[in-house]
Amino acid sequence: MFCVRWVSNNKLEWLFEDIVTIEDVKNGKPSPEIFKVAADRQNIAYQKCMVFEDMEAGFIAAKQANMAFVDIRLLL
Repeated sequence: MFCVRWVSNNKLEWLFEDIVTIEDVKNGKPSPEIFKVAADRQNIAYQKCMVFEDMEAGFIAAKQANMAFVDIRLLL
């Protein structure tokens, strides 16, 4: 929830059509559920999604959802 608070505190909500959090799903990562819910809400095919992630569990979830991903740790 840190990221959601950060977005809110910096008044950046306008950049996002939707925000999906752990509260929106039954299973956390490495389940792909959170990524699938986000894609489904936007009506985007999973294979057309790009996940930006910093944790191994997120990489596993992205792979299981058939989504490409970027390890943002390599960018920092």
